[in-house]
Amino acid sequence: MILLLMPVCIVTLLYLPVTQQIGREWAIHQLSELSGLNIQASEVHLRWPLRIEASDVQIDSLLAVEHVDTHIRLRPLLKGQVIAHHLTLEGVTLHTDTLITSLRIHGDIRRLHLSNIHYAWREWHLTVDDIALAGCSMALTQQQGRGRPKDVKKTLPLTLHIGHTSLDESTINYKDAAREWPLTEIAMHIDSIRHSPTATSAVLTSLTFIEERGITLREGALTLLLTKDMVE
Repeated sequence: MILLLMPVCIVTLLYLPVTQQIGREWAIHQLSELSGLNIQASEVHLRWPLRIEASDVQIDSLLAVEHVDTHIRLRPLLKGQVIAHHLTLEGVTLHTDTLITSLRIHGDIRRLHLSNIHYAWREWHLTVDDIALAGCSMALTQQQGRGRPKDVKKTLPLTLHIGHTSLDESTINYKDAAREWPLTEIAMHIDSIRHSPTATSAVLTSLTFIEERGITLREGALTLLLTKDMVE
Protein backbone atom coordinates (compact mmCIF):
# COMPACT_ATOMS: atom_id res chain seq x y z
CA MET A 1 0.00 0.00 0.00
CA ILE A 2 2.83 2.41 0.87
CA LEU A 3 4.51 1.72 -2.48
CA LEU A 4 1.25 2.46 -4.28
CA LEU A 5 0.83 5.77 -2.46
CA MET A 6 4.40 6.99 -3.03
CA PRO A 7 3.85 8.21 -6.64
CA VAL A 8 0.74 10.09 -5.55
CA CYS A 9 2.64 11.74 -2.69
CA ILE A 10 5.54 12.72 -4.98
CA VAL A 11 3.22 14.25 -7.56
CA THR A 12 1.32 16.12 -4.82
CA LEU A 13 4.56 17.53 -3.43
CA LEU A 14 5.48 18.98 -6.84
CA TYR A 15 2.48 21.31 -6.71
CA LEU A 16 2.98 22.59 -3.15
CA PRO A 17 4.10 26.27 -3.00
CA VAL A 18 7.16 25.45 -0.86
CA THR A 19 8.31 22.73 -3.24
CA GLN A 20 7.75 24.96 -6.25
CA GLN A 21 9.84 27.70 -4.65
CA ILE A 22 12.76 25.30 -4.18
CA GLY A 23 12.27 23.94 -7.71
CA ARG A 24 12.18 27.45 -9.15
CA GLU A 25 15.50 28.39 -7.58
CA TRP A 26 17.12 25.13 -8.71
CA ALA A 27 15.78 25.39 -12.29
CA ILE A 28 16.84 29.04 -12.68
CA HIS A 29 20.31 28.20 -11.35
CA GLN A 30 20.67 25.30 -13.81
CA LEU A 31 19.49 27.40 -16.76
CA SER A 32 21.91 30.18 -15.82
CA GLU A 33 24.79 27.72 -15.57
CA LEU A 34 24.00 26.05 -18.90
CA SER A 35 23.46 29.27 -20.83
CA GLY A 36 26.14 31.40 -19.18
CA LEU A 37 23.52 34.11 -18.70
CA ASN A 38 22.09 35.65 -15.55
CA ILE A 39 18.45 34.49 -15.50
CA GLN A 40 15.97 35.73 -12.91
CA ALA A 41 12.21 35.38 -12.34
CA SER A 42 10.15 36.80 -9.50
CA GLU A 43 7.45 34.12 -9.66
CA VAL A 44 7.15 30.69 -11.28
CA HIS A 45 4.01 28.56 -10.91
CA LEU A 46 3.47 24.95 -12.00
CA ARG A 47 -0.12 23.89 -12.64
CA TRP A 48 -1.50 20.45 -13.45
CA PRO A 49 -0.18 18.69 -15.40
CA LEU A 50 2.68 20.80 -16.87
CA ARG A 51 1.42 24.33 -17.33
CA ILE A 52 4.12 26.80 -16.34
CA GLU A 53 3.58 30.50 -15.67
CA ALA A 54 6.34 32.94 -14.81
CA SER A 55 6.43 36.67 -14.06
CA ASP A 56 9.13 39.32 -14.40
CA VAL A 57 11.63 37.14 -16.23
CA GLN A 58 15.00 38.79 -16.83
CA ILE A 59 17.86 37.40 -18.95
CA ASP A 60 20.93 39.57 -18.35
CA SER A 61 20.28 42.97 -19.93
CA LEU A 62 19.26 41.24 -23.16
CA LEU A 63 15.62 40.32 -22.52
CA ALA A 64 12.87 41.15 -20.04
CA VAL A 65 9.40 39.57 -20.08
CA GLU A 66 6.50 40.58 -17.85
CA HIS A 67 4.59 37.31 -18.19
CA VAL A 68 5.33 33.85 -19.65
CA ASP A 69 2.77 31.09 -20.10
CA THR A 70 3.33 27.64 -21.64
CA HIS A 71 1.65 24.23 -21.56
CA ILE A 72 4.04 21.26 -22.06
CA ARG A 73 3.05 17.65 -22.64
CA LEU A 74 4.58 15.26 -20.10
CA ARG A 75 4.99 11.96 -21.95
CA PRO A 76 7.19 13.25 -24.85
CA LEU A 77 9.74 14.54 -22.33
CA LEU A 78 10.61 10.93 -21.52
CA LYS A 79 11.48 10.42 -25.20
CA GLY A 80 13.78 13.41 -25.49
CA GLN A 81 11.19 15.74 -27.01
CA VAL A 82 9.55 18.95 -25.85
CA ILE A 83 6.02 19.36 -27.22
CA ALA A 84 4.12 22.43 -26.08
CA HIS A 85 0.58 23.44 -26.97
CA HIS A 86 1.64 27.08 -26.79
CA LEU A 87 4.20 29.57 -25.53
CA THR A 88 3.00 33.11 -24.85
CA LEU A 89 5.22 36.05 -23.91
CA GLU A 90 3.67 39.37 -22.90
CA GLY A 91 5.41 42.67 -22.25
CA VAL A 92 8.73 41.80 -23.89
CA THR A 93 11.68 44.22 -23.94
CA LEU A 94 14.70 43.35 -26.08
CA HIS A 95 18.09 45.07 -26.05
CA THR A 96 20.98 43.35 -27.88
CA ASP A 97 23.58 45.95 -26.84
CA THR A 98 26.90 44.50 -28.13
CA LEU A 99 25.61 40.96 -28.74
CA ILE A 100 25.53 41.66 -32.49
CA THR A 101 28.64 43.54 -33.54
CA SER A 102 27.22 45.42 -36.52
CA LEU A 103 23.63 46.04 -35.39
CA ARG A 104 22.02 47.19 -32.16
CA ILE A 105 18.36 46.27 -31.62
CA HIS A 106 16.15 47.80 -28.97
CA GLY A 107 12.42 47.28 -28.84
CA ASP A 108 9.22 46.26 -27.18
CA ILE A 109 6.75 43.52 -28.10
CA ARG A 110 3.28 43.65 -26.59
CA ARG A 111 2.55 39.98 -27.26
CA LEU A 112 4.36 37.02 -28.82
CA HIS A 113 2.43 33.76 -29.21
CA LEU A 114 3.78 30.44 -30.53
CA SER A 115 1.42 27.53 -31.23
CA ASN A 116 2.16 23.79 -31.38
CA ILE A 117 5.88 23.69 -30.64
CA HIS A 118 7.86 20.49 -31.16
CA TYR A 119 11.55 20.42 -30.21
CA ALA A 120 13.66 17.25 -30.47
CA TRP A 121 16.77 18.23 -28.57
CA ARG A 122 18.82 15.17 -29.54
CA GLU A 123 18.36 16.03 -33.23
CA TRP A 124 18.42 19.83 -32.72
CA HIS A 125 15.16 20.10 -34.67
CA LEU A 126 12.47 22.69 -33.89
CA THR A 127 9.03 22.92 -35.50
CA VAL A 128 6.46 25.64 -34.78
CA ASP A 129 3.06 25.72 -36.49
CA ASP A 130 2.36 29.41 -35.98
CA ILE A 131 4.06 32.53 -34.58
CA ALA A 132 2.04 35.71 -34.02
CA LEU A 133 3.59 39.01 -32.96
CA ALA A 134 1.53 42.08 -32.15
CA GLY A 135 2.41 45.58 -31.03
CA CYS A 136 6.12 45.54 -31.88
CA SER A 137 8.14 48.74 -31.72
CA MET A 138 11.74 48.19 -32.84
CA ALA A 139 14.71 50.52 -33.22
CA LEU A 140 17.57 49.13 -35.33
CA THR A 141 20.84 51.06 -35.26
CA GLN A 142 23.71 50.14 -37.59
CA GLN A 143 27.03 50.09 -35.77
CA GLN A 144 30.45 50.77 -37.22
CA GLY A 145 32.45 47.63 -37.83
CA ARG A 146 31.25 44.19 -38.75
CA GLY A 147 31.76 40.65 -37.58
CA ARG A 148 30.48 38.08 -35.17
CA PRO A 149 30.70 38.27 -31.38
CA LYS A 150 34.00 36.95 -30.08
CA ASP A 151 32.41 34.17 -28.05
CA VAL A 152 30.61 32.63 -31.05
CA LYS A 153 32.79 29.69 -32.05
CA LYS A 154 30.62 27.70 -34.45
CA THR A 155 27.19 27.51 -36.01
CA LEU A 156 24.66 25.50 -34.02
CA PRO A 157 23.38 22.44 -35.93
CA LEU A 158 19.77 23.57 -35.51
CA THR A 159 17.12 22.85 -38.13
CA LEU A 160 13.96 24.93 -37.94
CA HIS A 161 10.56 24.93 -39.63
CA ILE A 162 7.88 27.54 -38.93
CA GLY A 163 4.56 27.06 -40.70
CA HIS A 164 3.24 30.63 -40.54
CA THR A 165 4.44 33.90 -39.03
CA SER A 166 2.41 37.09 -38.70
CA LEU A 167 3.35 40.60 -37.55
CA ASP A 168 0.70 43.24 -36.90
CA GLU A 169 0.34 46.76 -35.47
CA SER A 170 4.09 47.34 -35.48
CA THR A 171 6.74 49.97 -36.20
CA ILE A 172 10.42 49.76 -37.12
CA ASN A 173 12.93 52.60 -37.16
CA TYR A 174 16.23 51.85 -38.93
CA LYS A 175 19.18 54.21 -38.50
CA ASP A 176 22.78 54.28 -39.67
CA ALA A 177 25.43 56.98 -40.09
CA ALA A 178 23.86 58.30 -43.30
CA ARG A 179 20.09 58.02 -42.90
CA GLU A 180 17.08 57.17 -40.81
CA TRP A 181 14.18 55.09 -42.18
CA PRO A 182 11.01 54.87 -40.06
CA LEU A 183 8.22 52.45 -41.02
CA THR A 184 4.81 52.44 -39.35
CA GLU A 185 1.58 50.40 -39.49
CA ILE A 186 3.54 47.29 -40.49
CA ALA A 187 1.63 44.09 -41.19
CA MET A 188 3.47 41.06 -42.53
CA HIS A 189 2.71 37.40 -43.17
CA ILE A 190 5.37 34.76 -43.90
CA ASP A 191 4.80 31.11 -44.78
CA SER A 192 7.12 28.13 -44.52
CA ILE A 193 10.26 29.49 -42.87
CA ARG A 194 12.94 26.81 -43.05
CA HIS A 195 16.43 27.02 -41.62
CA SER A 196 19.38 24.63 -41.52
CA PRO A 197 23.14 25.13 -41.01
CA THR A 198 23.49 25.48 -44.81
CA ALA A 199 20.43 27.45 -45.95
CA THR A 200 17.44 29.56 -44.92
CA SER A 201 14.27 30.03 -46.96
CA ALA A 202 10.95 31.79 -46.47
CA VAL A 203 7.89 32.82 -48.47
CA LEU A 204 6.72 36.37 -47.79
CA THR A 205 3.02 36.26 -48.72
CA SER A 206 2.04 39.83 -47.80
CA LEU A 207 3.61 43.01 -46.50
CA THR A 208 2.12 46.45 -45.88
CA PHE A 209 3.65 49.53 -44.26
CA ILE A 210 3.73 53.33 -44.36
CA GLU A 211 7.03 55.19 -44.68
CA GLU A 212 7.39 58.66 -43.14
CA ARG A 213 8.19 60.37 -46.47
CA GLY A 214 4.96 59.12 -48.02
CA ILE A 215 5.94 55.79 -49.52
CA THR A 216 3.20 53.25 -48.88
CA LEU A 217 3.39 49.55 -49.72
CA ARG A 218 -0.08 48.08 -49.79
CA GLU A 219 0.74 44.52 -50.78
CA GLY A 220 3.90 42.63 -51.59
CA ALA A 221 5.08 39.06 -52.08
CA LEU A 222 8.57 37.57 -52.15
CA THR A 223 10.31 34.20 -51.97
CA LEU A 224 13.66 34.31 -50.16
CA LEU A 225 16.49 31.77 -50.23
CA LEU A 226 19.73 32.45 -48.36
CA THR A 227 22.50 29.85 -48.48
CA LYS A 228 25.61 29.49 -46.35
CA ASP A 229 27.86 30.41 -49.27
CA MET A 230 26.04 33.72 -49.67
CA VAL A 231 26.82 34.94 -46.14
CA GLU A 232 30.42 33.73 -45.77
